[in-house]
Amino acid sequence: MLHDNEVLNLITVWLPRGGTVLDVGCGSGRMLATLAERGVSGMGIDPFPNNTEHCRRLRAGEIDQLAERFDLVYTRYALHHFDAPQKFPEKARSVLRAGGVLLIVDWFEGAKTGVPERYLAPRAVAEWVRGAGFDLLREQVRGQSMVIVGKLPSVPFALGPQAQGLRVPGPKPLVLRPKDAGDQGLGPEPWVLEPFVLGPKDQGPQDQGDQGPPADVEAGGKIRGEEVRDAYLRVPL
Repeated sequence: MLHDNEVLNLITVWLPRGGTVLDVGCGSGRMLATLAERGVSGMGIDPFPNNTEHCRRLRAGEIDQLAERFDLVYTRYALHHFDAPQKFPEKARSVLRAGGVLLIVDWFEGAKTGVPERYLAPRAVAEWVRGAGFDLLREQVRGQSMVIVGKLPSVPFALGPQAQGLRVPGPKPLVLRPKDAGDQGLGPEPWVLEPFVLGPKDQGPQDQGDQGPPADVEAGGKIRGEEVRDAYLRVPL
């Protein structure tokens, strides 16, 4: 079993500055209390919480009922207790902000813990994370524990025909286009991003060079002034 400090270090490494956390299976809330001492705010859920100051009574499969949004969701030695662990990454995604991180630490299949419990294979858990739309950043075994880290893409996009041709700001000009038969394996979304190539009508009287055309997708996740919520785009670049 990873020591508390090892898990805390994993959380602080992957959590963006000023980000908030959700502890799924928080138990006594000890981890959240320690994070609070380090200036990290967040909350926890547990079907049988021992600390109501930090933890709310809720099952893992119910986290999509939360109104709050977080930058990192983690679960520590609890995944194998969930009613439907294969659905957990998708549930976690529903409460994460764009670019949010999912951290899973648990015993792995075959671990000798002396407790008659069912543990999960790291590869299976990693595939659940990937299948929920996360980019898999880490799939690691430490002793008898597995560490799985996934991150959501940070580029928001619009679902619907109006998204076609929208231009996205950044060091490389990008444009949204509908996914076609050659784009299999890039995720479930119906749109993909590809480099935007400037044509004569885009450059106008003055050559815009590498700056690209005016962006339709603004900073803060707005498209032509309309805020985009609850949808994320995999960026195959």
